[in-house]
Amino acid sequence: MTTEERRKKLYELLQKEKTLDVNFIREYFNVSSVTVRNDLIFLERNSLITRQFGKAILKQNGINDKFESSTIKHLDEKEKIGKHAAKLVMPDEAVLIYAGTTTLQVARFLPDTVNICAVTNSIYIANELKGHPNVKTVFIGATSTAKPDPPTVLRQ
Repeated sequence: MTTEERRKKLYELLQKEKTLDVNFIREYFNVSSVTVRNDLIFLERNSLITRQFGKAILKQNGINDKFESSTIKHLDEKEKIGKHAAKLVMPDEAVLIYAGTTTLQVARFLPDTVNICAVTNSIYIANELKGHPNVKTVFIGATSTAKPDPPTVLRQ
């Protein structure tokens, strides 16, 4: 089987299963871990999958907008921080919620009654905020993995 055929078959398998363990892929195709890593990097660079802690996850419509909470380290502590920080958000504020698993918890714990404008560069946070009826979300996105300039403070 050629590299191209294997990658095509791997992608077809992911379309069926949605998530695959790296060890399963290695055994299924009888290839080395390095080969699996290279195949997954190729698929990720083509925006077909997301690689995450020993597994490959199929992107739906070119985007994987759900963050699996089981992969977040120190989740209990981050939830406590998120609950506390969410209480500090006042009605009619504009807030920047920068990408991160701790800030994701802030978005999760915003009260449904709070009326704010939230600006974020995280698809995960934007997805979380769409469930809040009184939050206007502005998604600014990102096109680079380089460290961004410090964010500009928004004022009303």
